[in-house]
Amino acid sequence: MPQRLIGLRTESKRFPRHGYPVMGDGRAVGKVTSGGFSPSLECGIALAYVESAWAGSDKQLKIDIRGQMVDTVFQKGPFYKRASHK
Repeated sequence: MPQRLIGLRTESKRFPRHGYPVMGDGRAVGKVTSGGFSPSLECGIALAYVESAWAGSDKQLKIDIRGQMVDTVFQKGPFYKRASHK
């Protein structure tokens, strides 16, 4: 099945790690490739490979973080933009 690399942001301070499953409709539809806590955004961020059908911003995905399903938001890169100085 074809996969796409997407960015995800959690709605909590719980953060994903490499290998955590990405869930959609109660089943694994992908896997986190890298993740961690973003101090500047104060939330968890991740890159994950998911089935192509689940790569849209309208899809409701969760990440299984040590048995707890954590809601995510599709994040088009980059995760953070540096403030411009004038």
